[in-house]
Amino acid sequence: MQIHIHKDGQQYGPYSEEEISNHLRDGTLSATDLAWYEGCADWTHISNVPGISPRPSLPPAPPPAPPPSGLTPVGLTKSKHSEVIGYSMLAVAGVAALLIWQSGNLGLPPLAFSVVAIIATAILSGIEAKQLGMGSDADKTPKGKKRTGPVSWVAVMLLLWIIGFPAYLYSRSRYGVRNLLLPGIIVAFGVLVAPFMANPPLPAVDAPEVVALAESAIRESPALKLTAGMVGSITISNPGEISFDKHLQKRVARAQLMTNLGSEVIYYTVEWQNRSKGIIWVQIRNAP
Repeated sequence: MQIHIHKDGQQYGPYSEEEISNHLRDGTLSATDLAWYEGCADWTHISNVPGISPRPSLPPAPPPAPPPSGLTPVGLTKSKHSEVIGYSMLAVAGVAALLIWQSGNLGLPPLAFSVVAIIATAILSGIEAKQLGMGSDADKTPKGKKRTGPVSWVAVMLLLWIIGFPAYLYSRSRYGVRNLLLPGIIVAFGVLVAPFMANPPLPAVDAPEVVALAESAIRESPALKLTAGMVGSITISNPGEISFDKHLQKRVARAQLMTNLGSEVIYYTVEWQNRSKGIIWVQIRNAP
């Protein structure tokens, strides 16, 4: 059992029953000092805490103030800060899920948002775990084994985020802060399924399938068919994007058209013909 002490206007701990008993014997603490432990409704005299010896008989006295909501092993100030960190972790992962879902419209790879979310939430978990005293010398299981500390939590989040994220948001509740397991599971599930729900990104102008379609469009043009013997082979080289309209999902490219007659500058556009089926449309233009 972890016990918190309120003495001379300051909060200390947590301590084990044996540590409290030793402090009582050496005079560091007195039986009238206030204590709080998990399951205790309010601050009470040390003498009223189960498992403490010696236990002089003293009448109960009202504490100067009720224990703060969300009590943590390091006090009220850090408890409030920890709540902010916990909700910040949820916000980061939630925003990442939304951005992954819209990554196709943004023209960005969904993996980038996933990596940022994993790294950011792992760092935040390490910061909060240290503030809450996770893995400290006093933070032990009933069997005396030290609990998971900040470094271990960061490693778990980085290596197995989909499990480590909700697991951490549950484990933090042992330290007096809010249990965020349920919203953690919901947000983690959103990050997991968002890539499957996202629209595919419009291929880049230099993607092999785009260049192949542009070359095919030129070969199939009526004007080229009349002069096919003179033109010979057709190759598009050095394609580069001029503009990208995210709203219309339209890319404009500039490239060099190489034939037996020489080279010339051409322009082409890349658009969706059927986005749900991943079918694109490439159109040759005379000007951008």
